[in-house]
This record gives sequence, structure tokens and C-alpha cells, in this order.
Amino acid sequence: MSAPVGIILPQPKSGDQLGPWTLVGRVGRGGNGEVWKASQTGKDDVAIKLMSKPKAVAYHRFRDEVKVMTECGVAGVVPILASH
Repeated sequence: MSAPVGIILPQPKSGDQLGPWTLVGRVGRGGNGEVWKASQTGKDDVAIKLMSKPKAVAYHRFRDEVKVMTECGVAGVVPILASH
């Protein structure tokens, strides 16, 4: 399955395309979604967080998390490459 960034995949699976990234495998699952390892040709692998419950409260919490992580700039904290 191929989906543009910002589209929720109903049941993501390895091999699905999400923007320029290909999902490789699920790394973990939490209350609001899943984290997947993804690859892009010629670039380092990344982690992609996919929301599974697109409710307003979960979305705002996720948006706040992205803001904090983007502004953090501390060694050992995963940088945000994109958010949609």
C-alpha cells in the first residue's frame, strides 16, 4: 500500500510506502499508535510514529510532543525529521 504523508494507514504492514519512506517493521506499540522502522534509499533508517487513534486529544498530545522534541536539541534525543 502506498500513502502520502499525513494519511492514516488502517493496518500498516512491512513494505508499505509512506511518503519517501518504506515501512520495514513495527518497533513498538503504545496507547495512541505504533512506532515503525522505515528506510529510504541511500539514507539512514528512521523511526516513524503512526497514530492509530486520530482523536483531538491524542492529536494535540502528539503535536505537543513533536514541538518539545524539535526544540530540545539535546544529544541522545531523536531528532524530528518531519511531521504531518
